[in-house]
Amino acid sequence: MNALTNGLYDIPFGRLPAIVTYLERTAPVAEPPAPLPAGVAISAVERPRADWYRAIYRRVGDDWLWSDRLRLTDAALQDLLDQPERRLLLVTRGEEEIGFAELEPPSEASVEIVYFGLVKEAAGAGLGRALMRAALVAAFRPGVDRVWLHTCNHDDPGALAFYDRMGFRAYAQKIEIGDDPRLTGLIPRHAAPHVPLHG
Repeated sequence: MNALTNGLYDIPFGRLPAIVTYLERTAPVAEPPAPLPAGVAISAVERPRADWYRAIYRRVGDDWLWSDRLRLTDAALQDLLDQPERRLLLVTRGEEEIGFAELEPPSEASVEIVYFGLVKEAAGAGLGRALMRAALVAAFRPGVDRVWLHTCNHDDPGALAFYDRMGFRAYAQKIEIGDDPRLTGLIPRHAAPHVPLHG
């Protein structure tokens, strides 16, 4: 792709531009885990059902316009979730499921944290740091020397600063343009009020 020149670019209504930042970490976790608040647990979920996964995915991701998994058929999503080396970590508070991290199977000594998030009501209690630490421990298995992820300007405004504190460093940026999932019916129209809706 040719380098973009300075200037404004027309984007049709119904299309959604995003600035995507890619970050990586190359050092395993060294510090011991901090104790979790009373009633909070982080546990691995083995081969979850597609319907259960869609529910937690939507609870965490609708307001950040997560939609890739919603485009998959039930069968395709279940096949993906059944991959033996895929990892999914769930955060619970009592009986309530309040966040998750999903790790892709290793590829060329790298692991992608493909989804990571908490419900908004769980923010500010240090649970993001605890979940990220658990995700890094799960990711840096033997033979893995790099963990990476990406975020975009539709995400929580504190996301980049959080990933920086967790030892990630930005290594690339891209511009992505796709259909607004609120206009295709994948996500409710009222979701992500911080992202303008046109159409």
